[in-house]
Amino acid sequence: MRSAGIGHGDRHHDLIGARRDLNGCTSGLQGDQCSVYRVDNANKVVAFNRWKSSDPNENVVVVGNFTAATLNNYALNFPSAGYWYVHL
Repeated sequence: MRSAGIGHGDRHHDLIGARRDLNGCTSGLQGDQCSVYRVDNANKVVAFNRWKSSDPNENVVVVGNFTAATLNNYALNFPSAGYWYVHL
């Protein structure tokens, strides 16, 4: 059974690689700080911010969509202004 929330194919390898910062762009996922800032039960979405206390500029936002559908135009405020990049 394939998880629609993760996407087509086996994305577990990509998720593990992001968590371990294998590509050098998600070091915030190895951080010691975490803050859940969105729990949307109606749309089954959870969002949290993770960062290193030694380098608070290494922020990563993780958004989990726990439905079988793509959510188009879902509005989500990020923890700070600036450029944010999609890595998965």
